[in-house]
Amino acid sequence: MPDASDLDADLALISEAAREAGHLALEWLEKGAKRWDKSPSNPVTEADIACNDLLIQKLRAARPDYGWLSEETTDSAADRSQKRVFVIDPLDGTMAFIRGESGFCVSIAIVEDGQPIAGAIYNPNSHELLSARRGGGARLNADPASVTDCDSLACSMIGQHDVFARANAQYWPDIRLIDAVPNGMAWRLALVAAGHWDAAVALNDKSDWDLAAGVLIIEEAGGVATDRHGFGLLMNVSRPKSRGEVRLHSANPLDRPLIDPRYLSDPADMATSIRGLRVCLAIGDAPALAPLGTRRTDPAPAPAPAPAPGADDSDAALAAHIRRVGTTIWHPAGTCRMGPDRMAVVDDRLCVHGIDNLRIADASIMPTLVSGNPNAACIMIGEKAA
Repeated sequence: MPDASDLDADLALISEAAREAGHLALEWLEKGAKRWDKSPSNPVTEADIACNDLLIQKLRAARPDYGWLSEETTDSAADRSQKRVFVIDPLDGTMAFIRGESGFCVSIAIVEDGQPIAGAIYNPNSHELLSARRGGGARLNADPASVTDCDSLACSMIGQHDVFARANAQYWPDIRLIDAVPNGMAWRLALVAAGHWDAAVALNDKSDWDLAAGVLIIEEAGGVATDRHGFGLLMNVSRPKSRGEVRLHSANPLDRPLIDPRYLSDPADMATSIRGLRVCLAIGDAPALAPLGTRRTDPAPAPAPAPAPGADDSDAALAAHIRRVGTTIWHPAGTCRMGPDRMAVVDDRLCVHGIDNLRIADASIMPTLVSGNPNAACIMIGEKAA
């Protein structure tokens, strides 16, 4: 971890800079700032540029060896390759600023080796500065900041009403949504870190400058920040014993064939799947992952330490779950398999049995699936055929 005194100096610098840029944004709000669109639905104003210029002057003069990434500065690979990089949104929530609303802020982070180590978010309308350094906790102005103790989805959440209206109710039950959603993503994260709201969700893509400072501040305030997928564990039966079939639909060669993959038709594949799922459950239930807020979403609540009421980790329950949510990874093979027997389609030179001058060179000639991705194997088959 970087030296604490070093981080304290950096945090003081970006906190002061965020305040100065926030006050400048208010000055532009009062006198009126021209706006234009960088791209469709992506506005920028004179205030964005002025705040960005102020931050360049102040921060780069103080830390000339730090790199730079800002929403309002042309990206530079050389800047981003520095060990420490300023990640800036000089005016997060431009639409709120244009409409004269209070939900805009200045967001500044310092990122080292891909991880934020110091962050400051300042809202000049509410005079609230959320700040944090790695390992030092979070602060709201001069006081410690902490997220709420809500640990379920039955909480007060910042999110767009139309997003939750379209979402599956089983994932978003009993949520109280904020009525006026702040336009700035950084300010949404700051409101959660300050304990004003329990959580914030955004399902559309965000940029580094939207998240870098807010993610660190939330983590230092005792919260968890993750992407929209959280994390999951994938178990794969790489050498299945089940065999599907492809049959002619009719005598008409233009009719589509009948394809039956017959997934899990061999009991050994289901047994392997159940064993693999149990390993995934054991990993997910591990105490070391508890700080990440891990929980099962299906088929039952996580046993901690004994099975929860109604929890069912029986083979039958896990098999039902596998049949319900299991899917293919789309690597079909073997429909024209190679071999000398009467069921084989091609010989060891990829010539189709009984047909002159016809060869097949793709994954269909594999007698069985390879354990890894078949791409390299298919390239090899093509090379050998050539």
